[in-house]
Amino acid sequence: MEDLTNVIYITEDTYSRMTGKRLSIDPQEIAFCRIITASYHIGDTPTSLTIGGEKYHIKEQLDYFPVDVSSGMIVNTFGIVVSDKDILSEIYLAQKEAYGEFASEYADRIGISFTDEQAAFANGKALEKAITEKIRSLPYGELQYNLDTKWEALHNILDMYGTFLFLGILLGFVCLFSTVLIIYYKQISEGYEDRERFQIMEKIGMEQHEVRKTIGSQIRLQMFLPLVTAAVHMVFVFPILLKLLNILMLSNTMLFVICTVITFAVFACVYTAVYFMTSKIYYKIVH
Repeated sequence: MEDLTNVIYITEDTYSRMTGKRLSIDPQEIAFCRIITASYHIGDTPTSLTIGGEKYHIKEQLDYFPVDVSSGMIVNTFGIVVSDKDILSEIYLAQKEAYGEFASEYADRIGISFTDEQAAFANGKALEKAITEKIRSLPYGELQYNLDTKWEALHNILDMYGTFLFLGILLGFVCLFSTVLIIYYKQISEGYEDRERFQIMEKIGMEQHEVRKTIGSQIRLQMFLPLVTAAVHMVFVFPILLKLLNILMLSNTMLFVICTVITFAVFACVYTAVYFMTSKIYYKIVH
């Protein structure tokens, strides 16, 4: 997967119309942009690239590429700006020859915004049907097209992520509640088992503060060792979770880090509360 690369090519004229910035690229030059970096070991940007047997000098490395791609992609995705349509046609023909029926095709994008979004949303399905019928009536033969609408995307996102949110809250609460009960009753049962041992130690001269200290260290180890283990597991599984989230079109790494830290803090607070409650009951049982 790390060897796969998706590349989007546009001309300098298209880039200028979309960004208002002129690059002044010569025919043997290109501008390069990293859109999605799925591999963590990618080095610095090279000074030149060989595309279709032709060597192009990278004149500028861009921080922004005006053509968006699906955030659900988990392969490296680069954007390249070429000087004109002639160079773009050469690259197109070269990849056509290399990939045959699996080659990429030219794609034009048209974006439409509405002054009255509420009215557009209210008549979204009818409007989508009218646009589809109009496109099909055009005299271009078998025209391939995709129609993406804001109202349909919003509906799908709310359906999908609303379901995941509900399941996450439900399963998180059930797992947390079950864990607390398991820990609590396990400590209680162990308290009754250890009661006789601690009473023997007290009879042979063990002080009360030593008993408390021993009980505290024992319960702390049993309570907080799973938290440490979970944190270590999270560190190693983090890159895999990032790829899974990219598939779900959730590519905000910093947001994921913040949510992970908050979740870990909540579990730590619950574990701490259970620790204080359990240690008091445990001490009463063995004492």
